Amino acid sequence: DHRDLHSFPTRRSSDLATAPGNDVARLRAVRVLDASGACTASVDIQQAFAIELEYWHLKDGEPLIANVHLYDAQGTYLFATHDNLEPTWGCRPRPRGLYRSVCTIPGNFLNSGRITVHAALGRWNPHAIHAWVDDAVAFDVIDTGGVRGEYPGPWAGAIRPYLEWVTRLEAPLDGASPAGVVSEARR
Repeated sequence: DHRDLHSFPTRRSSDLATAPGNDVARLRAVRVLDASGACTASVDIQQAFAIELEYWHLKDGEPLIANVHLYDAQGTYLFATHDNLEPTWGCRPRPRGLYRSVCTIPGNFLNSGRITVHAALGRWNPHAIHAWVDDAVAFDVIDTGGVRGEYPGPWAGAIRPYLEWVTRLEAPLDGASPAGVVSEARR
């Protein structure tokens, strides 16, 4: 099982002729980058990080969409994300060239553990996949706290988002006014 392998934060094909893809696009590199932009095999659960795709676009005027698909260590498909809404090139025809697309994943979003990334280049309308690489990179999300707070056990679920919560006392049971209780709590 590929999920038992060590993490591998970068994959690179320096030869255009043998890089994954076809006559429209070829994938040159996929990397996991920490907040400083350095290639990394592990990310802090509380920090934003990026997945970078570097690719050759070989056909003038062809639209192209870079995308990544993330899986956890159990093989659960977590999510896919595409650069289709990227303001400069998303879903637009583009000239031939070497491109770099970077997707930033916020801190306090993924759960801890091994993450494997499939990387792809394609288009929509009509749908076509020009390059697809299973297990392009893998990295570990390291649990440094964050949403966990004081909870000591394993965190259930595929993701661990930090969502805003608001709790207020609607009516105390002892007859005091809620405003009085809130004032007490703020002192």
